[in-house]
Amino acid sequence: MMKVRTRTDLAKLEKSGGRMLFPSLTRITVGLATCGIAKGAGVVFAALRRELRRQKVPASLEAVGCSGLCSREPIVTIQMPGLPRLTLGDV
Repeated sequence: MMKVRTRTDLAKLEKSGGRMLFPSLTRITVGLATCGIAKGAGVVFAALRRELRRQKVPASLEAVGCSGLCSREPIVTIQMPGLPRLTLGDV
């Protein structure tokens, strides 16, 4: 975790946070915390990775932690530039 000590540090943090909130490329995340793994998120992640490569889709695929909705795992979020985030449960 980055420590913010100067205005420059804060500007860097703001820029990196902005990229996560407003990606320039489609961003797909899969919850791979213990609850997600127990409900098959690893299989979902592998299938998404395989299909994104096979279809040459320009998107980032990332493993993330728990979202707090363990009963709805595996959870996949899709965020495309300029569009609202889509969250899918029970994938």
